Amino acid sequence: MKHFTISFTVIFFLFTFSVYAQHDEEKKEIGKITGRIIDSASGEAIEYAAVSLIEQEDGKVVNGATADAKGMFKLEDVADGNYSLLIDFIGYKKSEKKNIVVSKENPNVVLGDIKLPNKQKTLKEVTITSEKSIIENKIDKMVYNVDKDVTSQSGVASDVLKKVPQVSVDVDGNVELQGNSNIRFLINGKPSVMFGSNIADVLQSIPSSQIQSIEIITSPGAKYDAEGTGGIINIILKKNTAQGINGNVSVSAGTRLENGSLNLNARKGKFGMNAYFSGNAQLTSTTVNNMNRFSQDTASTSRLLQNGNSDFNRHGFQSGIGFDWDMNEKNNLNGSVGYNYFGNNNVGGASRESVLQDASGNTLSDVNDAIRSTNNFHMQPLDLDLNYKKKFKKEDQELEVLFNSSNATIYSHYEQEQKHLSPDEIFNSSYGNITGIQKETSIAVNYAQPLTKDALLETGAKTELYRLNGTSDVYLLNTSSGNYDYSTTQSSAIDYSRNVYAEYLSASFQLFKLLDVKAGARDEYTETKADFFNAGNVTIAPYNTFVPSLVLSRTFKGNQTLKASYSHRIERPDGRDLNPFLNVSDPKNITTGNPNLHPEIGDKIELGYSQPVAKKGNITTTLFFRGNTNDIQSYTRYY
Repeated sequence: MKHFTISFTVIFFLFTFSVYAQHDEEKKEIGKITGRIIDSASGEAIEYAAVSLIEQEDGKVVNGATADAKGMFKLEDVADGNYSLLIDFIGYKKSEKKNIVVSKENPNVVLGDIKLPNKQKTLKEVTITSEKSIIENKIDKMVYNVDKDVTSQSGVASDVLKKVPQVSVDVDGNVELQGNSNIRFLINGKPSVMFGSNIADVLQSIPSSQIQSIEIITSPGAKYDAEGTGGIINIILKKNTAQGINGNVSVSAGTRLENGSLNLNARKGKFGMNAYFSGNAQLTSTTVNNMNRFSQDTASTSRLLQNGNSDFNRHGFQSGIGFDWDMNEKNNLNGSVGYNYFGNNNVGGASRESVLQDASGNTLSDVNDAIRSTNNFHMQPLDLDLNYKKKFKKEDQELEVLFNSSNATIYSHYEQEQKHLSPDEIFNSSYGNITGIQKETSIAVNYAQPLTKDALLETGAKTELYRLNGTSDVYLLNTSSGNYDYSTTQSSAIDYSRNVYAEYLSASFQLFKLLDVKAGARDEYTETKADFFNAGNVTIAPYNTFVPSLVLSRTFKGNQTLKASYSHRIERPDGRDLNPFLNVSDPKNITTGNPNLHPEIGDKIELGYSQPVAKKGNITTTLFFRGNTNDIQSYTRYY
């Protein structure tokens, strides 16, 4: 509770400061007219619209301005009088607002949103377009605009990630960011338990036609969670704000992958709803594997030869319904409910030969055996989101309250059998069923306070509650009776919980009108409890993590960007990493966890340069140094 008290005090103080600052500003500034130009149909801002201020009596133009990227305009040093305002932009009908009175009693005139209707006629000879480039460089992230890349309209999320700079995806769908696989994945800026079990399955089940953009954050700022030493990948799904009812269907098929998606959107005025369904299947593919391993000591040499193959397939779908409600110009409420399913199957086998020789090369034993295994897995996550955003009179001043809950049921089944070939007999066989529930709930409050035109202060607090509860029932073959008996030594259970309480403070500003700076600090307090079957309660001491961050950016002519950054990140061990249970279901590959693991700490210094090429190309060069302590890695020891 200590962390919440500090954060809400900071938020309240900044909010109070803002109110009084605006009050003083109103006393000092006179003769000012402000407003925002938006599209009457979509509600989106119209940038570069021309605004002219005209004296209403004689029709003389006395002032003017151009709307900025957010559609905002400001007319200052306006003398007392009665005016009309004329707004004009190509492709839109002219709009005029009359009887705008500026006086000592009303020096600051706020016009709010001014809606421009689209012209019905289309220009035949001149077409003016302004599109985002495929890759955008922002001060704290790189944005890959999927909808602007025609080559990314088919396939799935993992196919798109292969095209994103600094991201690599192997043939099995495993993802690395700058060579690091400890990545924090987000959907629309929010976490989900579905990324905790099998990231490759999730990415294979999101059609690229559903994706608006992908944000690559290699040096996350203080506003982001500290989890993930490799950085953050945020997948932004498409959102439709067009009035009326519309939708799209996308289907693709191939010899290995098949996927399809359906989107429906309905919007009237300030309220909109959307529904979606997307499915994906990776058809059965065969993987061939082999191994030739030597192990030596002073007395003998052991050689293991293995040749085999496995048939693998995966399938899944995503579905959901959401709403977006602009209650008024300053308040927005949106939410969604999503239900997903991911699963995979793997059937494989291999023949093995184990040869043991003495120091002179004489064969002591030569044993041939075979192994067969089957694995089935599926996961069913249910995600709930509810978000509220309030904008204030001052531009960029915002209050945001976010609630996210993600719950998933997990089921896994395995079978394995090992037998000698001569004589033909089974010497080890088992099967097991694993069931579990994962829950992750987060509540966050964010507040942004502009200090000057080029300075923004952000602060906030977040609570994240995670729970994993699972049971594994294992049955071993009794070679004497031929029956499978329940194993009290190999069956296990886990009850694991982790709570993280965080607060942050971040500032963005310009330094000497040369550098864009974003600096901040985050503090996270972690509490962990674990109860492992056959191991009892494991005491894990709580710990506090201070997370500083800094980004310096300079933009040159032609949108060339040079950035330098520093980030401090952590990777917490999860329940499986900490579980001391000894898993001997495969006698040749025994596994166990370590309850004494500490969180992995990562520090990174990065220098990057980006230059646009032609219309939609981009060259990015990155040099970075990353140092990790308490590195969490699995290792193999010969037994």
